[in-house]
Amino acid sequence: MHFLVCKGPALYAYNNAAFDKEDWEGIQKAGRSDKRNDPNKVGRFGIGFNSVYHITDVPSIFSAGHLGMMDPQEKIFGQRNGGFRWSLDDADHQEALTKMHDQFHPFRDIVSLVSGQEWSKVIIEDQHFDGTIFRFPFRKEKSDISDNLYDSDKGVELFDSFIADADLSLLFLKNVTSVALIHIDIHGIVNTRLEVKSSIPTDVVLESEDKSMIEGSTRFKLITLKSEDLKETKWLVTTCTMKEGNVEILDSLSEKLKFFPQVDLAFPCGEKRDSSESRLSCFLPLPNNESNKTGLPVYINACFGLTDNRRHIKWQEEDQKHDEHAVWNELLMKEVLPQAYLVIIQDAIKLAQQSILPVSSVYDLWPDIAQVKHRDKWDILRRIGVNFISKDDKLCLLEYVLSDGKYRELEGLQLLPLNDGSFRCFTNREEDTALIDSKEFPKVLLPCCKHLFIKEDLSPACRTHLKELARKRLETDEEGACYLGRQQQSTSTFRLAPRILEIS
Repeated sequence: MHFLVCKGPALYAYNNAAFDKEDWEGIQKAGRSDKRNDPNKVGRFGIGFNSVYHITDVPSIFSAGHLGMMDPQEKIFGQRNGGFRWSLDDADHQEALTKMHDQFHPFRDIVSLVSGQEWSKVIIEDQHFDGTIFRFPFRKEKSDISDNLYDSDKGVELFDSFIADADLSLLFLKNVTSVALIHIDIHGIVNTRLEVKSSIPTDVVLESEDKSMIEGSTRFKLITLKSEDLKETKWLVTTCTMKEGNVEILDSLSEKLKFFPQVDLAFPCGEKRDSSESRLSCFLPLPNNESNKTGLPVYINACFGLTDNRRHIKWQEEDQKHDEHAVWNELLMKEVLPQAYLVIIQDAIKLAQQSILPVSSVYDLWPDIAQVKHRDKWDILRRIGVNFISKDDKLCLLEYVLSDGKYRELEGLQLLPLNDGSFRCFTNREEDTALIDSKEFPKVLLPCCKHLFIKEDLSPACRTHLKELARKRLETDEEGACYLGRQQQSTSTFRLAPRILEIS
């Protein structure tokens, strides 16, 4: 056995959970994740571990009762031997692990650092390591796996890139509560470059009252980051899951793709962040590129369908209109995201009323349309969200939006109340025509069109604004077609399908 390729600078990863039998089997199945059918698993895409081959040819793992070394090129252990696994309960393997000092020296020091235990005690007495250590020796020469060479400087760059997103890395994870980046130089001097910790989420602060469609809950989560400075951020985190039986196609795709119809929203409390930097996560934050930024004041996490390289979300664009992953993503945005956004705003209002949140946080949660990026995707909140509120709330919202006289903002909103109890959109389409009567032209003159008239018992303020809107629509209609049946333009029955863009 020639271990020369394993020596030198390396990247280590340690966690305090030990491998089980399924983990050992799954890690040997390149690109065929055993977690594929579990929507709650982060490593379900089958490419996570494969990414280590960008930097190494010979990864190794020390966990529970084994130390395994992978040799996909079959250069260390001979042909047809793609690796070897030493067992801590095997006498011959124990002897090799304790007497081959040079070969296993890299593990001896790390075990002592992370657990405080002596190597010989772990191997001979305990015959078990309660945790997992990965070691990835940097590739020093080009190989059949990759031409990409790595050294200590590139390792530091890798650290730097993680530090940039460190406070977001734990935001949506359930089981990982702390991460540390440690640099050990050639003299063995240990330098902790970063520590980031997340509190276990508080007990549910609020639960959604209406559980017919969704299950929603809101908690607080504290993220502490210690690097050059100490920084603490308190997040308001809302989780919203669409219940089965409400959206048939969502249920069907959830079963087929093994995805979970859940959206998480996180809002930094008491901290003014630039909305232009808010971006998407799929358990972990997606790369910091333009397509993953939303411009919304919240950070969005979901079990998205991703591109093969896991760097982008799939959308129903021309080349993948029928791609099931893209359809799934669109459904999450259309059906679940508006519900989640409604829950986080409603819960923020309740928390502000209890003086737990500052009132300003409620206003900061509202999207700024001017900041929103890729509006064709994220404008869904404005186009869909109003459909989820009650009729009484719609009327209150209509009166509020009308109150400043900026009628352009009504365009596309389904807030125009009709006599039959339905709501129509404010558009310039003929099929969205609505009528408002007057003393001179009462609706009894049009018995067959009663359903087209606006709701009778509107507040005086709301009715006044709608009449003003109809009047302005009449004045700006170049074709004089804003009255019914091409009667004279002095009639007081107006079409409330305003050409919003023409309103002054």
